[in-house]
Amino acid sequence: MNEIEPLDLLFFNREAKTYCAHVGLYMGAGLVAHLAKHVGTPTLWTLADFAARPEYASFIGAKRPIRRAAQASKTVGSV
Repeated sequence: MNEIEPLDLLFFNREAKTYCAHVGLYMGAGLVAHLAKHVGTPTLWTLADFAARPEYASFIGAKRPIRRAAQASKTVGSV
């Protein structure tokens, strides 16, 4: 993955460990949707907002969910 794209999952933590990482959903234009306990509702933050908070200061990485082919997604109950 060279660049993050909308709907990629982003992982943040206090340090560069993946254990108990905080997950956000990249929305595009530098915005990330996530659930912050101290906010109490889903919210949009910029990547800079994450970097400014010690509990999210370490950007661990991004993952792109696998998108099924259109034909495969129409099949119900396939394994």
